[in-house]
Amino acid sequence: MAKKVRGDGGIYPLEDKPRNKCRKWKLVVSLGRDPRTGRYPQKSRTFSGTYTEAKAARRELVAEVESGSVVRRSAWTFESYAEHFCEVREKSGELAPQTVYEDRAHARQISHLIGHVRLQDVTPTVLERAYLDLRSGESLSGRPLSGTTLANIHGFVSSMMGHAKRAGVIAEDPCEGMEAPKRDTAEKRALSEEELGELVGRLDPANPYHCAVLLAGSLGLRRGELCGLSCGDVDFESMTLSVRHSYDRFGNLKEPKTKAGRRALPLSPFAALVLSVRMQALVDLYGAEDGYAVTRTVRGKEVVMPAPDRPLLTGPAGNRLPVNSLSVWWQRHREGLGVGGLALHELRHTFLSVAAGRGVHPSVMQKLAGHKDPSITLRIYTHVNMETQRAAMDAIAGAFDVSTLTAA
Repeated sequence: MAKKVRGDGGIYPLEDKPRNKCRKWKLVVSLGRDPRTGRYPQKSRTFSGTYTEAKAARRELVAEVESGSVVRRSAWTFESYAEHFCEVREKSGELAPQTVYEDRAHARQISHLIGHVRLQDVTPTVLERAYLDLRSGESLSGRPLSGTTLANIHGFVSSMMGHAKRAGVIAEDPCEGMEAPKRDTAEKRALSEEELGELVGRLDPANPYHCAVLLAGSLGLRRGELCGLSCGDVDFESMTLSVRHSYDRFGNLKEPKTKAGRRALPLSPFAALVLSVRMQALVDLYGAEDGYAVTRTVRGKEVVMPAPDRPLLTGPAGNRLPVNSLSVWWQRHREGLGVGGLALHELRHTFLSVAAGRGVHPSVMQKLAGHKDPSITLRIYTHVNMETQRAAMDAIAGAFDVSTLTAA
């Protein structure tokens, strides 16, 4: 029920510090005399931030009280409700394990700063202050977070606050109408064909990590697709590779997210050689194990190969290579391979950029990449071809002498 607030309310420090240093406050507004009891009831909440921000939060509290939007006081803190929300989402069974993992990571990062704040005391100002602090390096790692990471955290917080409002825990969702942090993901880098050739020259296909890099660059495979490959996915008779599974960070071998992700790729002579060298290395390592190797006929010749269900890329114990291990290995060795700073996924981007630069049609690129959304492929195609056209235009411009122009 709406109530008329008496006066502007008060702001009281909760820390024994000067006003310009204090960051914890108690906000209090008086509701005037209750004619039934004769008492003077108050509404209060705690707030974290500067004094100027506390004044803005007090005005927000006054507006809530006068609009009747203040709900019954709750014991939920931001951190406890975030944990509850993550648990509800996980038990629903509707989210992929990766999404659940990311939810909890976002919850830990923001709770690091405002986890102690009562959920009902979280205002747009509180969130904006927390985002600024995370951007400035007050994160769990001590490093500044990117705008893209902050945007993802805000997306989690927005979903959580919407859930709390629907549950009647908070009266107003502080994320409604709040501008999300701007994403600042850097444009993906692609190696030139010359750089790609130099990288290939440093790699040995028999090595599982090197093989992964070679297949990422020559077939455009994602990390999960690389680690999800089994020897039976390779068909040297038809010269194709079937992408049928993806291996996630939790050790789950599962089907691709979309139908477009499940695809058969024609093998170039280069990719076929990489795969044959890797499979021979597996036979040399594990072929003596009972049932490991089988004999298959390829173009009229009998060839000893690993059994179809054996993983193509393996860890030290012969198990399927974990996605995280591949990522960590790449970060440690890319400098020595001459491609420092290049993300592993940018090898896939390199594959598509080379395809676009050599005139492969966008629709064919889309099928090779397993893109569900054609706009992703078109962005790469358009960018690469614009660069090609710009180079052509620069060459043509050499025939025109700018100095001969007469000023208008």
